Amino acid sequence: RLLARDAPDFQSKGNFNVRHKNQSAFLFLGDIYHVVIHLPLWGLLLLFVVVYCASFLVFAGFWLWVSEPCGIGLETYREAFYLSVETQMTIGYGVPDPYFRNCSEVLFVLLGQSLTGLVIDAMMIGLMFQHVSKAYTRASTVIFSNSAVLQVIDGCVHLIFRVAEMQKQPLLQAVMQVYCVQHHDDESYPGGVRVEVAAMQLKEPDTDMYNGVLFLGLPTMVVHRIDYQSPLSPARPMPLGMNAPTPMGGWSDWPSPQEVKEHLQRRPYLEVLVLLSGTEDATASSIEARHSYTLNEIFWNRSFSSCVSIDSQGRHCINFANMHRTFSLPDEEGVSGVRSVGGYTRRCFQATYEGEEGAATNELAARSTA
Repeated sequence: RLLARDAPDFQSKGNFNVRHKNQSAFLFLGDIYHVVIHLPLWGLLLLFVVVYCASFLVFAGFWLWVSEPCGIGLETYREAFYLSVETQMTIGYGVPDPYFRNCSEVLFVLLGQSLTGLVIDAMMIGLMFQHVSKAYTRASTVIFSNSAVLQVIDGCVHLIFRVAEMQKQPLLQAVMQVYCVQHHDDESYPGGVRVEVAAMQLKEPDTDMYNGVLFLGLPTMVVHRIDYQSPLSPARPMPLGMNAPTPMGGWSDWPSPQEVKEHLQRRPYLEVLVLLSGTEDATASSIEARHSYTLNEIFWNRSFSSCVSIDSQGRHCINFANMHRTFSLPDEEGVSGVRSVGGYTRRCFQATYEGEEGAATNELAARSTA
């Protein structure tokens, strides 16, 4: 798969399974800051140990060089190294004359090492803060359902999955982009394989009505309609000629459920890639949570169990234990969870009153899958 699921609770840390070959190391020198920032924590700490030790060793040589003319009294390089550490880290000072006999050479060594230590300290603090506050750690509390479902709504197949925010302060201006990655056997290409990365138009959240912004205060259902413009759809059948008879009711804008099912079963590789981006309010950092669904994680004719209840005071309660739970629909069903309001089909989700939650959960558990 393209996106690894390497985080707890069926989630992803956002790492792509992509190998990079024949990269030019010189291009990274122009962006050395971000190269250092993205080092693992142990690598960053090791880098600072090396930088500090290099500074101590270099200035130890300068102290040994000015020792005799300035009356410092250093006899070995080890003694000079100790003095270098004491000077840069300000942990104590033991020299015969703290004014170094008014020796001008010491002025450059002492001032140079002090300023160098301040610069290294500032860099270490800034890089460590930036490393531990990287935005990808905030994305770990954006939870996606571990599976997606296919439902037939008004005769058209829809791909549905669920997303929720575990933090009490949800992301600001959260928007979602969904892509479909497929492999096609194509002999016209030198390698015989064509990789297709196609954007998927979402029915919910509606880009025209809501500008695509998600409300993450409650779990959100993300819906994609599989019509002939969808990358999950088979190719639209073309008339055999100009005089081909028009089917009764005209040409449909979407394939039949059976055509979609057979098309997906024939795909050698298909992965739905989900990217949710938003702004974290405390640091104003932009984050991106990533998730994906392969064909083994997309289930036919199922619906999500309720994970929201309402208590006696009217407060909403999210049960994340039911976040990934689904149950099968009868063959003739498939329109569950859709409500027509003012001529527009708006997605809703099931909820229970808290007094009825236990009974409803027990009833769903008998026919659901984790």
